[in-house]
Amino acid sequence: MPKLKVHLTSRLIKVFEIDKPIYTIGRGPNNDVQLLAKSVSRNHSHITKEEERYLIEDLGSSNGTKVNGVRINRAYLNDGDVVEIGAVKISYFEKEPPPVSPENIYTIKSASLPEEKVEAMLKGNDLGLVMPTSREVIEYCFEIARRFIEKTSLSQESVLNLQTALYEAIDNARRHGNKDDAAKMIKVFLRDSKESVLSTVIDEGEGFDFMAVLKKTAVQDTLTAARERYQAGGMGGLGIRLMLKCADRLEYDNKGSKITLFKWKKEPSVKAVAPADASEETAEIESVASKQVYAEQPISNAKEKPQDMEKLVDKYKDRISQFFEEQGKKKESAPPDTFAAEEDFLSFNLPDEFDLEDDSPKTEKGG
Repeated sequence: MPKLKVHLTSRLIKVFEIDKPIYTIGRGPNNDVQLLAKSVSRNHSHITKEEERYLIEDLGSSNGTKVNGVRINRAYLNDGDVVEIGAVKISYFEKEPPPVSPENIYTIKSASLPEEKVEAMLKGNDLGLVMPTSREVIEYCFEIARRFIEKTSLSQESVLNLQTALYEAIDNARRHGNKDDAAKMIKVFLRDSKESVLSTVIDEGEGFDFMAVLKKTAVQDTLTAARERYQAGGMGGLGIRLMLKCADRLEYDNKGSKITLFKWKKEPSVKAVAPADASEETAEIESVASKQVYAEQPISNAKEKPQDMEKLVDKYKDRISQFFEEQGKKKESAPPDTFAAEEDFLSFNLPDEFDLEDDSPKTEKGG
């Protein structure tokens, strides 16, 4: 089934399945993909199926629709095309390659394997682990995943960041996705490619509204947010923020039951620059896009035990919570222009829910 990858920010991507004959995109709430960026019209475009191919059509929008940089009225879509809806970029793809080679996927039912078996599993460039929702088995499989990440060519700091993000993703799948139901499975896929190391976590839960959780934790006090991250049945907003800061990119499907974390092997040579008319929040985010959560934390040994990783995750959640609280106090007491100059603002752009993204020219407005 064809999919759309909507680039909400440079780090955050939401994946939609085109699962109906007419799939609509626009700023209005009636659309299948709602984009609240100001450059997007209420009913901007739609995708339809025509003779076994998918066709995108602009619906008379103010700022137009582009396919691979060319403005179109109607155009057939090909696998890998990049669509621009106003200023929002969307990747279209029809064929999703398997996360790992089938022969490298292992079902782990107990927390014990011969060491020679584990070493054989770690020899390749990809690895799949399928496990029941058992804390003991999950911790054992996470240790195998840690070792896979450690053998890549990532820097020591990047290794620890990706391990931490993966730990949080798996723990969320256990607690909030499968709700500790031992009958449900968790899948973890890892791939070491030339450009990046990626890890995918899939649970069998009902999913969750990723953006709504972030919105909630952005408006509530940080102490409440910290408490709620431990409560079962609700995804922790600080955990999501931790994953976003530890990974270079996070993709999640529309239901929220599948998360893919990317870590690039090479740091960007040029710092990302926000558009000239972007909001203050966007400018702050882009100015720190390449910084790591652990940049100020000395790392003596990346090969910590799983229980130490759990403490480490909680430690940095507390740091994030404290940072939000401190920044909130500064924002209340300082003029907006001086607050915008804070260089280490630990946040990110949420254009859909907050309408923070205004990366279109000032003269362009959605219709």
